[in-house]
Amino acid sequence: MKVKNIFGNEYSGTIGNKLTASRWKGIEYLRKHAQPHNPNSPLQENVRNLFTEAVAQWRMLTPEQKAFYDRIAVGMSGYNVFVKRYIEAMRFGLPFEPPIMRELTVVDDEGYTLAEALVAVTRGNKDVFRGMTDENGVVRFAISRYDGPYDLEVSGPNYTTFRAQNLCPAAFPDTATISPAPVNIASASAC
Repeated sequence: MKVKNIFGNEYSGTIGNKLTASRWKGIEYLRKHAQPHNPNSPLQENVRNLFTEAVAQWRMLTPEQKAFYDRIAVGMSGYNVFVKRYIEAMRFGLPFEPPIMRELTVVDDEGYTLAEALVAVTRGNKDVFRGMTDENGVVRFAISRYDGPYDLEVSGPNYTTFRAQNLCPAAFPDTATISPAPVNIASASAC
């Protein structure tokens, strides 16, 4: 933002830590520069350290764990959900547990792995994970024991749907078996 004086000079920002050009509701004005106050108290240092630790922990998460937080976030980012939970755990002296990595293999009833099967993990009516199996019939995702129970649904084109409900992370299967769907053959009518 630039402020012009009567001589036509334009001011923007702070001049010599004495004067600051500002704007409020579209009105440009000059005000005395306000020096930020930093008490640097032990409590403030503790809070700063918690945030630093939380950021370091976030960076160590896998992409699947970060995606989990993005999916459960309501009204804030997944990053902010993580930081909030991390700081709350530390302030109450509890160990912080990141989401648990899970791996699910999808096979047909003959034991062959199925690529591109759709796997959905939900909590209530909200997707926690939705993705396709890879070429080996495997999908990786993260879930938290604090946010369950979860429902699991696995489907594929021309296959029946596998469903399991109210699963805690420890109860998640390692393998889901889906069977070929019955084929309906319409009989030709005589003309």
